[in-house]
Amino acid sequence: FLIDCGSTSTIISLPLWQQIKKPEEKLIPVQGGIGVAKGGTLLTVSGRVAHPIPLKLGNLETKFFISPLVSPDLSEESLLGQDFL
Repeated sequence: FLIDCGSTSTIISLPLWQQIKKPEEKLIPVQGGIGVAKGGTLLTVSGRVAHPIPLKLGNLETKFFISPLVSPDLSEESLLGQDFL
């Protein structure tokens, strides 16, 4: 995960979502896109993960649960945004 304090939302790529989701899981539809720093460009958003997914950071014992947006346009696998921080 890349920490991005400029991103208002936590986002994961569509390929990552397809790897970690269960077959029956669906995305909650989201209207519009999400702005990125790159010249005001909007990323396409496929939806939001309906059921929070666990996130473990390094050697921390604590698991965090996130419901990120999913984008097919994200160049990284994931961004931790301000909603996580």
